[in-house]
Amino acid sequence: MRGWIGGRVSGYVFPSPRGGRLTTRAVQLLVKRVAVTAGLTGAMDYRKYTPHKLRHAFCTRLLDAKVPIHDVRDLMGHSSVAVTDRYSHCSPEPPS
Repeated sequence: MRGWIGGRVSGYVFPSPRGGRLTTRAVQLLVKRVAVTAGLTGAMDYRKYTPHKLRHAFCTRLLDAKVPIHDVRDLMGHSSVAVTDRYSHCSPEPPS
């Protein structure tokens, strides 16, 4: 991140190429483009890969890796551990 941000002390971390902030739609299109480029299954389905699903998967994987829930809460920006705890019930059980 330091390499990306450089010496900046203010402004957007990920600015738009045209200046200002990235729009919600720009981020959605970026995720779609990366999914297609990576050749992911179902990448052309507009609901298959979204920023929200990436966020959800990140949180679930952290909890699966036994990262303390308070640390996950802070990383996700949740105000309450109860919100983060919802993700602990999302992982499918491994096959026996």
